[in-house]
Amino acid sequence: APEFSNSNDHRHRDDNLAAPPIKPVTSAYQFYQRENSQLIHAELSSASPGQKVDVGTLTREVSSRWQALTSEEREKYEKMAEEDRFRFRSESHKRDMEIMERRERLRKERETLIRE
Repeated sequence: APEFSNSNDHRHRDDNLAAPPIKPVTSAYQFYQRENSQLIHAELSSASPGQKVDVGTLTREVSSRWQALTSEEREKYEKMAEEDRFRFRSESHKRDMEIMERRERLRKERETLIRE
C-alpha cells in the first residue's frame, strides 16, 4: 500500500526506505518443515505411485508429524528458532541504532545549515 506523507512523516519514511530489510523470524515449525518436507513428499509419492502429491496433502502430513513429535524431538527445532529470534533482535537493534545515528547526523547538518 502506498504511504501518504504529511510534513512530519517524510523523514521517517525515508529512514525506513534506506534501512535494509530484516529477514523475519523463523519458527520451530518452519525449521522442521524445511528440513522434512522433501522426505515426507518422497514418502507420500512412493505410497501412491503415479499420483501427484498436492500441496494441501503435503502440508497436512507435515503438520500432523510436527504435532506428533515429542518435546525431546522438537527441542532441536526450538533451539534453532530461539537462535533465529536472537538474530532478528540483534539485527533489528543494529538497524534501529543506525537509523537513530543517521537522524542525529542529519539533524546536526540541518542545524549547521540554519546557522550559516
